[in-house]
Amino acid sequence: MTSKERVPESFSPFLEELSAASEVLNVASDELGKPIPALNDFLKNLNLGIATWVKFEGGEDDLANTYWQNSIGYSRVKGKWGIVISKEIGNLADPDHGDYEAWHFHEAPRSLRIKAIDKLPELLATLVQETQQTITKIKAKSERTNELTKALQAINPKKK
Repeated sequence: MTSKERVPESFSPFLEELSAASEVLNVASDELGKPIPALNDFLKNLNLGIATWVKFEGGEDDLANTYWQNSIGYSRVKGKWGIVISKEIGNLADPDHGDYEAWHFHEAPRSLRIKAIDKLPELLATLVQETQQTITKIKAKSERTNELTKALQAINPKKK
């Protein structure tokens, strides 16, 4: 719109209200995501490297043979670990082929951030469970690799 063009008067009140509301909306949205950077830093320092997801909404359409789900997780997106939101739509008969998008929390659509934030405690609880399960798996695998190391040393006793 050029400076010579004017907004019709019937639109003016709405545009002014929308402008004021957008300022409040952006401040509120920033407040909603305020703890996420600190949480990301905390989790990064733990060096877990374990991706974990919690679904916060979804469903299936049996007639169309499709499903959809939105999740919050701790995962790696664009080469960086952090709190992430994902959106997935797929075919029930072939779930490996569908549409999938994932964003770091602050880059996700606002509507998804609002819904996902309530699942943070559940995500952290799930991350604890996944970490404990991973510890158990690693210990079991380490026992097997230690057995292999001992067997190799028995075959070639010079290398200890």
